[in-house]
Amino acid sequence: MKILSIIKSVFCFFLIVASYQMSVAQFDAGADFVSRYLWRGQLLASGSALQPWVSYSKGSDNTSFEIGAWGSYGLSNGNDGTEADLYVSLTTGPVTFTFTDYFFPSDNPFAEDAASDGYFKYGDATGHVFEIGGSFDGTDEIPVSFGIYYNFAGADDDNSIYTKLALAASENIEVYLEGGNGWYSLEDDGEEDKFALVSLGLTYSKEIQISEKFSLPVFGTFAMNPNLDKPFIVFGISL
Repeated sequence: MKILSIIKSVFCFFLIVASYQMSVAQFDAGADFVSRYLWRGQLLASGSALQPWVSYSKGSDNTSFEIGAWGSYGLSNGNDGTEADLYVSLTTGPVTFTFTDYFFPSDNPFAEDAASDGYFKYGDATGHVFEIGGSFDGTDEIPVSFGIYYNFAGADDDNSIYTKLALAASENIEVYLEGGNGWYSLEDDGEEDKFALVSLGLTYSKEIQISEKFSLPVFGTFAMNPNLDKPFIVFGISL
């Protein structure tokens, strides 16, 4: 199938490039608990969610390759907000290129009405969306990051584009702007594929010292979506 061929090509490209100058390899895993699942200016679950992840990375000081899985599972209403994603990323210096296979079963608000719950169903009515993008992750001298991402195949018929501009105001504070079209923006009757500002936000993070050997990372986000005219407040714990 065409989609599977594209996925294989992207994966092989990342793997070949990452094979150079690689030294340290490691597995990692964790989870976040969030009071609301806020993603790119919209709520994808009606209540709290548990978001586990696992990754394998290999790299040197300047270049790293990572492959991983990330999910979200609503805790307040059955399978509300269910999501299961796979990704591959290549980072060289402050620049990262990422390929993501999002899987939104039919209960997720981003899934098409006829989206399939079958993970291996591609083509029409698939629950997958395939995205490729790149980001400048900022440096100590330039504490500004920027990313742009494009849905090139799968359930997103609009082939939506998403962008994010963020400023690390301090070690604990990030201020950001998010914009997008298609999936991400609300369009009035007669409008087509409008690009809109979908989030103005601030995130504060810190670690709560539990004992001499253990601290608990927490974060809080306040965001406003001017396109939807809605504010959001989110609290999260990272494990």
